[in-house]
Amino acid sequence: MNTLPNGWIEATLGQVIDGFETGRSIQAAGTPAGPNEFGVLKISAVTWGRFQPEENKALAPIDKPRPHETVKSGDLLISRANTTTLVGAPVLVDKDYDYLMLPDKILRVLYKAELVDPRYLVLALRSPIARTYIEANATGTSESMRNLSQAKLKNIPILLAPLPEQRRIADKLERLISRANFCRERLDRIPKVLNDFRQAILESATSGELSAEWREAKNIHDDFQSFEIDESGSFKTYQFPSSWKAVRLSDIASIQGGITKDLKKQSHLHREIPYLRVANVQRGFLNLDEVKSIRVPPEKFESLLLKAGDILFNEGGDIDKLGRGWIWNDELPECTYQNHVFRARLLCQNLEPRYISWYGNSRGHAYFLNNGKQTTNLASINKSVLSSLPVALPPPEEQAEIVRRIESLFALADTIDAKYTVSRAQVNQLVPSLISKAFSGNFVPRNPSDIPAKDMLDRSMDTNETKRPSPKTKEPKGKTPLNTELGETLSDVITKIPKDGLTFEELSNLVSRDYETIKEELFKLLAMKNPSIQQFFDSKAKTMKFRQVQG
Repeated sequence: MNTLPNGWIEATLGQVIDGFETGRSIQAAGTPAGPNEFGVLKISAVTWGRFQPEENKALAPIDKPRPHETVKSGDLLISRANTTTLVGAPVLVDKDYDYLMLPDKILRVLYKAELVDPRYLVLALRSPIARTYIEANATGTSESMRNLSQAKLKNIPILLAPLPEQRRIADKLERLISRANFCRERLDRIPKVLNDFRQAILESATSGELSAEWREAKNIHDDFQSFEIDESGSFKTYQFPSSWKAVRLSDIASIQGGITKDLKKQSHLHREIPYLRVANVQRGFLNLDEVKSIRVPPEKFESLLLKAGDILFNEGGDIDKLGRGWIWNDELPECTYQNHVFRARLLCQNLEPRYISWYGNSRGHAYFLNNGKQTTNLASINKSVLSSLPVALPPPEEQAEIVRRIESLFALADTIDAKYTVSRAQVNQLVPSLISKAFSGNFVPRNPSDIPAKDMLDRSMDTNETKRPSPKTKEPKGKTPLNTELGETLSDVITKIPKDGLTFEELSNLVSRDYETIKEELFKLLAMKNPSIQQFFDSKAKTMKFRQVQG
């Protein structure tokens, strides 16, 4: 921004805050804290623009947060370590979390309420000028963990508007970002809807419902029948037309496992060709972005080569990978497959491999889960289980019609999916665009009566100067410096705090001591077994305050 709007100034974060507070580096469990258990926040709790308290690790029972480490409503938190694009991410806490503590990598920003609205400050820290500085000044040898010192954090450039204008900007952005988030949430339902739609198509296709109209047009009138052809009872409740046949996969295809990559047995006589791994064989397509190669012995070369129309099935891995697969269509001149992938080669030319594969990816998945080997989150099938896969097989002409209808409906889903991807990307850019526009100076109406930001900052600096104790009045070391000019202690002042509380700034004005001294005494009082004072967030004033604990 070359020219700042009237009343604005370019300040630094250090000019609008009193400093930072942080927690400790502490050992914690790998699981989140349960109800009424203490937990320490993970960096991910402040990473994505909204405070996420569920991102925490349970503390050991022998430990618990210190009073100033617990997370309170109105806290402005910022990460001092993360990746380049995420370090320095700020959030505003929505309520008190008495069982959550700050770690050493998350800082509480002690903002000056008389200078900056905390909502505005969060947005300012996400603005282009701030992000450019943060990303340029983050240090560290690892891209996955960049760091910002407190000194560098204090030098983050902040475009500071007059305080009333800050509030107008924050109010308007809250409304617009809320709409953007609502739009994002609605959009994010689409992938599941499309997935359910595709699954429903396959269920309909493999039961005969999808082609019912086609059979009627062909004057094929048959009843739906139930079949039971193996011990698992896969067909007990599965009905399909009586003109279809119930077969096993081994009745219509020869099944063979792939090659094992044994480096010790490879020689210069072996022929190196591409081979497909589990990662290449997806559900309904082949991912050939990264195809590795393997050396194949001459005597096995011909038998292990893939041919157009071969149906591939994954042996397993995690449950989603179990039995998934698709068709090989000579995408590469020569290619084989690893031992964790099975190849089914159809015995009859008039069978449609795409129908068999879609069948395996839908009805077959339940069969594989029932008959495969399972451990925690992992599953696998062997050649015997795959060979016994029950298949409801339509006549060849109907197989072709079913595949045509599946692909036509899937193409419609793919079109919607592509539009979703574009729309989601546009929504993702909407919030950064709104934040950038908010700091252009013409986002909200200007008010000439607003006190310019420079005047606010000058007044704050003057106030801080008058509060600094003269070297002549410095108390001897070891003495508790609580007496004010009026002879009152901090505890005395606390008893006079009004019900709506006082900010730190207001409280410090009543006790003529420096910031660090007052802060230290406040924490001592907060840490007492029966504290006489508590900290809270005034949602109306949108700032942190202190008030007396009513006995």
